Order: sequence, then C-alpha cells, then structure tokens
Amino acid sequence: MTQQRSEEVMRRYLTEVVARGKIELIEQLAAEDMVDHTQTIPGRAGLVNHVRSFRERYSNPEVHVERIIASG
Repeated sequence: MTQQRSEEVMRRYLTEVVARGKIELIEQLAAEDMVDHTQTIPGRAGLVNHVRSFRERYSNPEVHVERIIASG
C-alpha cells in the first residue's frame, strides 16, 4: 500500500467510520486478518467491536483530522 493510500484509508476510517458510524466500510478499509490490540476479538470483528463500543460512549463524536503520518 502506498503512503497516499495509507493516509486515505486512515482518513476515511476516522471521518466516516468513527465519526459517522459507517461501520460497513470497515470491510473495505481493513484486512480480515488485521489486529486491533485493544480487542480480544480477532480480525475485522474486533475493529467493529471497538468502533461500536466507542460510539456507545460518544454517540456523536466530532473528528477533525489535522495531519496523518503514514508509510507504505
């Protein structure tokens, strides 16, 4: 994945999935075997659980991305 693509994926994750709750986009943005170290559930399911838990605590978060530092 290029640096530009990495930045795009992270920006979409933060602004669309986390901020707007578009959890269905996780399938497009994250690999099935990804690891979320905050979860005991493996893969995308762990990331879905993480986002749902976050949004239960903060029902309407505002996310402002100033800078994303990424590598390929």
